Amino acid sequence: MVGYMINLIKIVNERIIPTLRVTDNFWSVYLVKFGVNKKATIKFRNGTFLDVTQSNYEDLVLEVELQDLGQEIIDKMNVSIKEDVVTFISEGKSITADRFSAVSLVKEFYLRLHEDLPVRNKVVLDIGCYVGDSPLYYIIKGGALKVYGYEINKKYAAVAKNNVRYNNLEDRIKIMSMGVGNEVGQISLDKIVEEHNIQNGALKIDVEGAEYEIFKNALTDSIRKFDVIHVEYHYGEQNLPQFFEKLGYKISIKNQEKDGDMNKGDMFCVKQN
Repeated sequence: MVGYMINLIKIVNERIIPTLRVTDNFWSVYLVKFGVNKKATIKFRNGTFLDVTQSNYEDLVLEVELQDLGQEIIDKMNVSIKEDVVTFISEGKSITADRFSAVSLVKEFYLRLHEDLPVRNKVVLDIGCYVGDSPLYYIIKGGALKVYGYEINKKYAAVAKNNVRYNNLEDRIKIMSMGVGNEVGQISLDKIVEEHNIQNGALKIDVEGAEYEIFKNALTDSIRKFDVIHVEYHYGEQNLPQFFEKLGYKISIKNQEKDGDMNKGDMFCVKQN
């Protein structure tokens, strides 16, 4: 029951509320989606229209997501839809995104969501790389040498691989469809560091609460292969500050917020010795 309610809240926040914000005939959208009507002309609040059937419903989803970003962002990033991909411009650099992930990538580059981790000339390990938004940012804007991205969700990992391919970065970004941890079918942080021979690297981890166990089960030597670490924690700091301070890192925390039963924040760790 709890899982059902969480999914329902997610649908409301991510699909229904944005549709309400940008369209004038909200219910027409869902009458088509659920097969009550075969076709509808959707009127957007910016004065544009879109004819929608069940066969092109995903076109509407993408249009709603883009318009919900705001016209200022769309114009500034020069966002355009081209068949199965979306392109946009960030500081003169053309970037291509899978339609499913387009809004995530536009937000990543517009808001510079991962600029606080200094990755220039470093090898980056990105645990929980989602649709490849942060790996692309680390290479294109951050100046990283290489990124190894791990994503446990197979759908997201496939999209991430598409985004890497669309931007011709296969030689610098490697996406692995695999979870990180000590459970069956996962790979440990120790093994990753060993396999990729990471030295003086950068680590970003966003794994919806599994971050605590990953560090708990990792060898000190493996963690200290990273000069800088960005932990996106989900259930409070717990003992992470003390843990990293004992390993010789200086800690800073940003963006603390309460999100349902989560206490989220960004912890940055910089090795001092």
